[in-house]
Amino acid sequence: MANIINETEINAVIAKNIQSCMNERGLSQKELASALGVSQASISNWCQGIKMPRMDKIDRICDFFGIKRSYLLCDHRPHGESAPFRDAINTLIEERPEFEELFEALENATPEAVSQAVKILKALQE
Repeated sequence: MANIINETEINAVIAKNIQSCMNERGLSQKELASALGVSQASISNWCQGIKMPRMDKIDRICDFFGIKRSYLLCDHRPHGESAPFRDAINTLIEERPEFEELFEALENATPEAVSQAVKILKALQE
């Protein structure tokens, strides 16, 4: 059975990746907030893992840094270190290979398309 990733762990991964991108560019939270058109408090919450950016903000972050969503949302620690989010996805794909096709289809999807896909999947479960 796949590991279940909680919201705190996902927020921590996103926080680490935002901070890494900021450090690579030498950006402060204030500068990133200005570039993204959000408050510095939002950037602070994201960088501390307190909150996760909404999908439209994730897209803005990715566009700004020139990265894919998958890069922002994945744990990039070396394989020897604990990487629960990546491990859970890999385990899920091993157990259910059809999920790999689903992940690939959603990788470049718009936020609206992802939202629609989630609604469809939830309706199929009922």
